[in-house]
This record gives sequence, structure tokens and C-alpha cells, in this order.
Amino acid sequence: FINSMQVWNHLVEYSETPGAYIPKDDLIFLREKIEKARKLHKKVFKEANKINKTSFSKNQKYACLQYKEFLDSVIGIGRRLWTQYDYSAMIIGTSTSFFITLCFMFKLLDAD
Repeated sequence: FINSMQVWNHLVEYSETPGAYIPKDDLIFLREKIEKARKLHKKVFKEANKINKTSFSKNQKYACLQYKEFLDSVIGIGRRLWTQYDYSAMIIGTSTSFFITLCFMFKLLDAD
């Protein structure tokens, strides 16, 4: 529970940072996941005195699985977002490296 809430708080703060990009659809999807897990978690503990230990244990495991599902979704979205290639930056970087290498080679040839 605590880890999931920390991750959610971090995502919300990160999404509000200038230059950060988390699509709104992904945030809405994750908000729905964390809210579902929180509601189930609260329900399980409200009903703790009304049901037997076996049922409580099963319900608690199911609530924990909801948090795990949330964290798995965060990991999937994170991988998708932070493993994208910025082709324009790659082209600029490669071109700059090539140009510098050429200049250096001409400098060496000119030194002879």
C-alpha cells in the first residue's frame, strides 16, 4: 500500500514538472487502478470484524494484487515512455561527432 501511494505521489509531482511528459490518458488509467486498490483495501479492513480469518485473508490478498497490478502498470508505462528514441537528437549528435572527427583528421593531415 505505502509503496503504491509513494509511486502515485511521485508520478503526480513528476507530471506537473515543466518538461516532464506523462500522457493524461496514462495518468487517468493509473488513477483508476490506484483508486480501485484503495477502495478495496479500505473495504477489506472495514469488514475485518464481520468475516472469518480465511475470508479476510483471501480478500486481503486480492487487495494486495490490485496494488501489484497498479505497480506493474506503472512499470509498463515507464518503460514505454523512457525507452523512446529521440531520432532528431540522435541525428544531430551523430552529425556533430562525424563533423568533429573530420575536422580532427584534417588537422592531423595538415600538421604533416
